[in-house]
Amino acid sequence: MSHQPLYCLADKQQHWRYDVNIAIRIVGFFVALVLLVLTCWLTNLFSAVVEPMSFLFVLGVGSAGWLLSTGARGIEMTAKTLVGDLNPSEGSEAAMMARSGKHAYWWAALMASLFGLIQMLQNLEDPAHIGPAVAVMILAPLYAALFSFFVWSPLEAAASARALQAQ
Repeated sequence: MSHQPLYCLADKQQHWRYDVNIAIRIVGFFVALVLLVLTCWLTNLFSAVVEPMSFLFVLGVGSAGWLLSTGARGIEMTAKTLVGDLNPSEGSEAAMMARSGKHAYWWAALMASLFGLIQMLQNLEDPAHIGPAVAVMILAPLYAALFSFFVWSPLEAAASARALQAQ
């Protein structure tokens, strides 16, 4: 007659709580995204908030900086965090990689803002060119904040929660 250890039930309950926590975060992400899109649509902010070049710059340079700092291990840890297959012992490493993603995107936004400032200062004689340069300067940090709040912070929180299970 084999006896099942008592800790198996506790492990299953912790795993269930982790799955529910991830599901709540995913639902919260989509609710926030829908509310953001709905607000922009109702107030006609899309044309005012979307500046493709600064968005692509922040996305491209931020992603490149994150990949250069974390490598393939960062992609692996991010995928494991998203799927919910992250081991508790890997949680702190995955949280650190998410923090490096946040930092990379903020540095990319800073560079884009400086490029916008340079464009603005080069075109002080022509007021028609100042507006787009200021848009780059202001919207790049907005894009970094959106990536930080909607992508990297939830990943970091999920990985940190998983790391706490290891303790």
